[in-house]
Amino acid sequence: MINLFGEEHEIPEITKATRANESKYQKYRRVYDYRKSLDADRKCKFCKRSIRTHFHDKTYRKCELLGISNSEATDINANYVCNNFKKDGND
Repeated sequence: MINLFGEEHEIPEITKATRANESKYQKYRRVYDYRKSLDADRKCKFCKRSIRTHFHDKTYRKCELLGISNSEATDINANYVCNNFKKDGND
């Protein structure tokens, strides 16, 4: 690959070893393209798979695809979306 200055550089590839060390959440983000939503109607908080849990006066949002755990590492952002978004059927 040639950069803006005309210099040749190799593109580092993601190796299997790197992917083997990925957490479940990191893999989820990569595979399902988990990203900030730009559409007001397509957000995790409106998704059928989104689950709200309560613990010690706090609310945590989890996704069925990731699984339900007691770890903050698997919390999802209500204003994000992934490729598996399904509109909640409460309409």
